[in-house]
Amino acid sequence: MWSWHNGQIIGSSIPKYGLQNVGSPDNNPGKRNAILAWINSSKDKLYLFGGNGLYNYSGNYASDLWYYDIKNSFWVWVKGDTATENYGHYGTLGVPGTENKPGGRYLSTSWTDQNENIWLFGGVGFAAADESGFLNDLWNLGNNVLPLTLISFDAGLISSGVSIKWQTQNETNISTFEIEKSTDGRNFISINNLYPHGHAASINNYAFIDSFPFLGRSYYRLKIIDLDGKYKFSAVRQIVYNSVSFIKLYPNPANDILTIYAESHNDNEVSVVVSDIKGASVLIKNIRLNKGQNTYKLQVSGLSKGLYILNVIGSDASAKLSFLKQ
Repeated sequence: MWSWHNGQIIGSSIPKYGLQNVGSPDNNPGKRNAILAWINSSKDKLYLFGGNGLYNYSGNYASDLWYYDIKNSFWVWVKGDTATENYGHYGTLGVPGTENKPGGRYLSTSWTDQNENIWLFGGVGFAAADESGFLNDLWNLGNNVLPLTLISFDAGLISSGVSIKWQTQNETNISTFEIEKSTDGRNFISINNLYPHGHAASINNYAFIDSFPFLGRSYYRLKIIDLDGKYKFSAVRQIVYNSVSFIKLYPNPANDILTIYAESHNDNEVSVVVSDIKGASVLIKNIRLNKGQNTYKLQVSGLSKGLYILNVIGSDASAKLSFLKQ
């Protein structure tokens, strides 16, 4: 049986690109047809390139590259123009270049080789400046292969900060693993270096804890550098760091006293706002949370019986829970 996993239920949707190489549930390649599509060797990324569709309310041939992250269920805009009908930039035959790019096109042919380099041939669209029509140009998008296999790279919240873990295999001539983070997904800073284990045949596990994460949304990636100074980046992982990591309400249902249990990463002034099911605020208290474990008893005897929403609001903290008043 079919199951719907992504995409809009309306026609003629336009793309939403987001940040380059940063996945988001909001990203969307928009309506298009006659695209190039393929899947990587580990079968966890579905790639698409170009096609004929609707882009920023104007139609025709695109030259953007996307992949769908099957594990995390979001699209990632990898590279290419966000507008259509762009001519290609060919550079020197056989020489990779940062300015090189195929023009907008559709009905092309593509494949990947054993090193996951992407190959693209022909189609209908735009060649060099002022040239368009049926195309016979052959392109290669190199994978910047380094002498290792990055099996996984993950970041997650823990009580002491952000836990960063990755696994590798087939390590040869690797110099350094550099952990980077960013507040906007574009400008990254280095926060730590780890040296490789160097066990080529076995799986290597690495871990690092960022004890001083940025508040709010942040981005993490891994820079893998070989002994020749060549490098590549991992996929980018997003984290939303809240200074209050855990909140529990009890007893629930409550009669006269509702106890709020909260674990906070730092000292924090917050507001506790209780609202009824219509959204009207019926109780507001300002409380101080100290770093560590906190318990606060909230008097709710004056509330009518029913379901309520409790919001915890602070400069770097937010939480939303429900409780029943008996």
